[in-house]
Amino acid sequence: MRYTININQLAVINNNLDIDFEEAVILDYIYWLCKSENTKMVRIKDGEDEYTWFDYGYFLRQNPMIKWKSKASLTSKLGELEKKGFFKTKLVGDYLQKKYISVLSKIELMYSDKDLPIQKTKRVVQKTKRTPIQKTKQDNNTTIYNNTNDNSSSVLKDAETELNKQINDIIYTFKNINPNYKSLFVMKAQKEAAKWLIDKYGYEKAKDLVEFLETSNKEEFCPKATTPYALQVKLGDISAYWGSKNNKSKSISI
Repeated sequence: MRYTININQLAVINNNLDIDFEEAVILDYIYWLCKSENTKMVRIKDGEDEYTWFDYGYFLRQNPMIKWKSKASLTSKLGELEKKGFFKTKLVGDYLQKKYISVLSKIELMYSDKDLPIQKTKRVVQKTKRTPIQKTKQDNNTTIYNNTNDNSSSVLKDAETELNKQINDIIYTFKNINPNYKSLFVMKAQKEAAKWLIDKYGYEKAKDLVEFLETSNKEEFCPKATTPYALQVKLGDISAYWGSKNNKSKSISI
């Protein structure tokens, strides 16, 4: 978990970066995210550019001092910072979209000590030895890949703990569509289905899928799902139903 904020305030002011404190926090996180060699990061290649997946929920959990907690507020901030030239983004996916970020050189000015009356310090970025890349999907010139590192027991332990939290959170999200949602926590099939959703679509996308059921379940002819297992089984039918309606206002972007 990363809760540390590393902001060179004089660099921000002297380089006229025109950002407030919360925007600086976002940029510091993005810089760490894109420069880190942590093997848990999900990245894509688009030509010569490398992008890293920006998980909205994970960012908010890593920065508990941020007062606003909505994705809409964060999306607005990201749009403003992208226009200012700190990074560029890429949306990947059709029905559900993930936001990937690639930093630009301007973001380095946040850590530039040039002409500043302070002692130069080294920018600390988490380092983890990269292992061979395993490709999982290829679409045109875009390759999505994950790195694996079986030699790090601590990383695996942290990942397992985080996954269990995510599984429980996915099940908890069913509270608005299933009055008996608490019983799902002790059902192995439901927990495995929640894990399948996370493995296939990622935590944030899986959660959005569950939240989308509040809308889709109200449609007369749309397949209904009130449990993780039902969603896993009927997801293709639900997607086909909305595709046939071609209702772009119901699309989800993460």
